[in-house]
Amino acid sequence: MNLRTRGCLFLILSLGFAYGRASITPGVTEIDLIFPRNDSYSPSPLTPIMFAIQNPSLLSSFNPTISYSIEQEDVEAKESYITSGTIHLVNTNYTRSDPYFLYWSVGNLDIEGTFVFAWELRMFNCSHSPQSDALTFGYLDTLRHQLHFSIKNGTSPPDIAAATKDSTCEQSIAQAIQVPELLDVLPTRTWGAPSCAPTVGPSPTPSPCEVKIDSTAAASISLALTSSACRNPLRTGLSCPTPSPESKAPATQSPVGGFRILAMGTLLAYSLA
Repeated sequence: MNLRTRGCLFLILSLGFAYGRASITPGVTEIDLIFPRNDSYSPSPLTPIMFAIQNPSLLSSFNPTISYSIEQEDVEAKESYITSGTIHLVNTNYTRSDPYFLYWSVGNLDIEGTFVFAWELRMFNCSHSPQSDALTFGYLDTLRHQLHFSIKNGTSPPDIAAATKDSTCEQSIAQAIQVPELLDVLPTRTWGAPSCAPTVGPSPTPSPCEVKIDSTAAASISLALTSSACRNPLRTGLSCPTPSPESKAPATQSPVGGFRILAMGTLLAYSLA
């Protein structure tokens, strides 16, 4: 069985408002990996991936991109599970809530094995042109992280609420970024924020325990992920609820709302063979 997945298409729906050019101030922004962790989980056709972004408006000044990959270890390449994707945050309305929760799911992790989860935050910066006050934009940095987790029968299923409890929250892989200065970006420029960061300062100590998810929010997120996956004909092995005639939406319509989760939104993930 070849479980190699070659691509992902992401559609992010949030509050439905256009990005506002509100003032952004220098300070610290942070991205925390809520799930997965360096732990063992039971096999499942739906495994969540979740990040929390603290002070997301400031992070937007870097025009950031998050890339991730999951790869099975210690198996032949033709039998290995591999999936990956890239999220261009400039295409999302992720600055309307603090923290903002970015989540989606992957399928086919219903096999036992050991896996490496790698993710990186790519950032871009700006500077004044030597010949004028015009801004030039360039590549700033890539922050890469990885962990190992295992899928094993007899272990507990994923629990994103437990991942933010006081006893476990410090285990999150987190990256805090200090932004000492910001430059204004004219509305006519193609950039994902009203300001851009020329550089970053010394990395401060992250504070992932500032992020909390209660059981009600976790249940709503789980329902959103299940509903999204069930609308994808390529996802199999799911226990999908039968929609009522009133709630059934046209295939071309992406529902938004109905899940009041700090950052109201769902991320629909489609795995393309």
